[in-house]
Amino acid sequence: MGGFSDRARLSAQGPGPSGDVVVTVTATEVRDATGNAIAQPTAAPTEARRAVGALRKERAGLARRYQEVRGDLGGLLIEMARRDQFNFHLLRLRAAEAVAVEQRAQEIDGQLTVHAVTGRASLPPGTVAMTAKTCPTCSGAIPADANFCAYCGTPTA
Repeated sequence: MGGFSDRARLSAQGPGPSGDVVVTVTATEVRDATGNAIAQPTAAPTEARRAVGALRKERAGLARRYQEVRGDLGGLLIEMARRDQFNFHLLRLRAAEAVAVEQRAQEIDGQLTVHAVTGRASLPPGTVAMTAKTCPTCSGAIPADANFCAYCGTPTA
């Protein structure tokens, strides 16, 4: 497992209009599991804008593809029910495709969040951003996709 060479500093900005909290973790040096230093990317502003544009374009294409896959999966299920012959292997394959598209869209959303934060606040190298929400019980900042609070164990769903 990778780690930080020194103590990490956590800071949180207050909740935005959607209720998300942006948490930044700053480290002077990030290392991989074998202890080798991981170089931090430094992109020029125009390159960053191009990258963001490409990510947004890919994200829009994934949204269209996800709708198509969901529609196909629903139509397939209806047709199987109509014939009273279910091919569960085929349903699993089509559902796996939908899940893969959804996962890639989530990855792109995370990258776009990082670009948005770095564009606004120009975070220093070695900073990682993630969207977070506030625990209803202890008010701790937890990742947006977490099922439980890491501080008090309260379910977040």
